Amino acid sequence: MNCLLICLLLFAIVNVSSPGIVVTTCARMDTPILEKAARYACIKSCQWQKCGTGYCKKRQGRPVCVCSRCH
Repeated sequence: MNCLLICLLLFAIVNVSSPGIVVTTCARMDTPILEKAARYACIKSCQWQKCGTGYCKKRQGRPVCVCSRCH
């Protein structure tokens, strides 16, 4: 059930993938309603990579998930 919720959340955030559209877990970090969902997706993505947490940041003008406290 939890995996299904995460998959649906990621689908809602990413929704379309084509050239020119940013497709990352933090792509919607500037949208007030989806800001927390983007942060949650970033944290989960980092945890799957064996990192403690993650933060959405802008790098070179693009939103990226930056993981920290990695093993």
